[in-house]
Amino acid sequence: MLEEEDGPTLIHGIQSLHGARIAFPRRVGLRPDPHLLEKRYDIFLQA
Repeated sequence: MLEEEDGPTLIHGIQSLHGARIAFPRRVGLRPDPHLLEKRYDIFLQA
């Protein structure tokens, strides 16, 4: 994906995040639900 050239959304919206750190909220209640993230990832893999 880093080597693709498909327009500004890919370049600025995805490729520019390569190597960036993801900051999670300190409060556990504000973090994404791990089970919902897993379900969403499964849907992504099926696409």
